[in-house]
Amino acid sequence: MRVLRLGMSGAEVGTLQALLRFYDPTVTADNKFGPKTERAVRTAQRRLGLFPPDGVAGPQTLSALAKAAKARTASQTSWWDEVKQMAGGLAARGSAAMDAIEREVSSWFNTSPAPAAVPPRMRRSIEPARQRATTAAVPPGEVRSPKSMRLSLPGRQFIFRHEAGDGSRTGRVHWPEGASGVTIGAGYDMRMRSKASIVADMVAVRVDPATAARIAEASGLAGSEAKNWAKANRDLVNLTFAQQVALQNHDKGSFENMVRTRITRPLHQYEFDALVSFAGNPGKGGWPKVVNFVNANKNQSAVNVMHEQIGKDPATQPGLLNRRHDEGRLLMYGEYR
Repeated sequence: MRVLRLGMSGAEVGTLQALLRFYDPTVTADNKFGPKTERAVRTAQRRLGLFPPDGVAGPQTLSALAKAAKARTASQTSWWDEVKQMAGGLAARGSAAMDAIEREVSSWFNTSPAPAAVPPRMRRSIEPARQRATTAAVPPGEVRSPKSMRLSLPGRQFIFRHEAGDGSRTGRVHWPEGASGVTIGAGYDMRMRSKASIVADMVAVRVDPATAARIAEASGLAGSEAKNWAKANRDLVNLTFAQQVALQNHDKGSFENMVRTRITRPLHQYEFDALVSFAGNPGKGGWPKVVNFVNANKNQSAVNVMHEQIGKDPATQPGLLNRRHDEGRLLMYGEYR
């Protein structure tokens, strides 16, 4: 059985499209696997509870589609009539072509690949979302090149919530511990930033130049130095919620660019947003591995890598643990939770 994916064409794709019309009646059986067909495959995978819902029609998906079509009808003849009706113009291909399509679909439901299991590490992230996806609304939009993509508003809100909560405690300079430097707002870490860039960013969100210069003294600090500096300068500034949002909007371009330049396959908006969130806080060695898996269309493996970055004792990092689970749900199912 072939694996059918974005960019392919041929009679098998047309047969796939005929079965997909039950889940998305706007799909046309034109033998071309484009973005609309990719979205319809993901929709069907979600409705059938398949894992992963990756938009690729492999043996598991093709078999499940064929069996579902047969289960909706009382006999082999009636399921075939349903497929012909959904496919629209299939009859124009002639009886020989129709016989070939019938044999093909019959081979799909006579194949019984073992269903893919959700890895134990990912079950908290994935299982509830997988169950909800059988009935929940499918995220809007089709795949497109990431080169021109930007964070959506829900994506910005998702990141802000994980970085700053409601913003009531992050308007002042602080040290989030670990490998972080002095931070302000929604994850604006000054450890790897130059003094000039910090001043420019602060002034851009209407911090007065003198205070911006004082904040920039935190450039390059880490560990105990960052901790002590943040404690001594806690009252230096207290950004409003609006200023924190503006700083996030001004700052996240670098992380968006990490996704735009490294990811080579088309993405859904929710996938782009999840990857930007992870790029801003990837853990040691996590980003290159995630990039490789996403480019290979293996989001499930990418999510597994995200969870590996939590470390050996997740109980000591509940905020990071929750963030990784939420990023996994977002990347796989488009849930901005």
